[in-house]
Amino acid sequence: MKYFGILGKTLNLSLAEMKLLAPTDVSHEDGIVYFQTQQEAQITQLGGLIKRGVICNEKELGIQIKEASINIVWVDSNELGLMIKRNYGVRRYKIIDQERSDLEIKKKWAEVFSLWDGTYGLVMWRQNIDLYSMIDFDKPAHGMQIGMMPSKLAQILVNIGVWVADSAETLTIYDPFCGFGTTNFIANHLGYHTIWSDINITPAKQNIKRRKTQSQYQEDKHMTFFKHDVNDEFTKPFLDKVDVVVTEWRLGPVVKQEMLKHKNQTHTILKDNLWDIVDIYTAFLTNFKNRLPLVPIVMTVPEYLRLDHPIISDRITEAAVETWYTITSAWEVYQRKGQQVGRRVLVLR
Repeated sequence: MKYFGILGKTLNLSLAEMKLLAPTDVSHEDGIVYFQTQQEAQITQLGGLIKRGVICNEKELGIQIKEASINIVWVDSNELGLMIKRNYGVRRYKIIDQERSDLEIKKKWAEVFSLWDGTYGLVMWRQNIDLYSMIDFDKPAHGMQIGMMPSKLAQILVNIGVWVADSAETLTIYDPFCGFGTTNFIANHLGYHTIWSDINITPAKQNIKRRKTQSQYQEDKHMTFFKHDVNDEFTKPFLDKVDVVVTEWRLGPVVKQEMLKHKNQTHTILKDNLWDIVDIYTAFLTNFKNRLPLVPIVMTVPEYLRLDHPIISDRITEAAVETWYTITSAWEVYQRKGQQVGRRVLVLR
């Protein structure tokens, strides 16, 4: 089966995540990726593809529409809408942007794109906006003092971690800076066992009570909590079950727009925080390497987007090398609109 996907802004990071599918015949152009895979079930769990679906010719498209008794279609051109309406009895069509995920998605609606001559993309799956909103905003415990990993990014990182770990279906993901629990909630939803720790696990515990009442929670997957300071050794015996670490510590001090008018002052603020951040990461990498030297790590490090050079991410990268990790990172900085601090993703082995 041939598939397509609409790539988000972090194209290379999304393509890295797709390695989970063991895809073949991969190509991409104008924000669309084309591929084949035998692992259709895992296509639904990708976070980096805004929309994804099957590639079909006109006859196959007609069969899909008729079998599903679809009355309304979204299309990317009047020409395509008129063709579907004329040939397959669809009542009406609506033109929509490729990247847009409209709130009007309903049963009996289809979304079709023109790919090339006589070939079409029928959308089968979309990014899980409801899941992201629930995890990012619907939680009892939250606050900027800890920072918030975007759940969409967490999903991408978990999938990269699963690919890096190359492990069985019983895979266990560990987050040693669990914060409010975003990474662990995503990992649980995707069907993996999780281990959580932090110097303060109260916020995560408050949030998990809520999560366990929601439909996205997988109750058959183990969740293990423990309080831990990464400056201390990793001694818990159950850590032997860890297949991969997926984590993010804090991004450092908040950088506001007005601070950027005084770069020298901002650099001083960052440098004052730099060594605290680097010391934490170095302690974690050193202690974890001593305990589980073969377990890979997928983590983010902060990158200040409007400053002259990425002083924090560069130093953390150096710390990883100094603790004998090999680093893989060839992807864009992940950032949200208007933010001054982005996240660079590192894979350590």
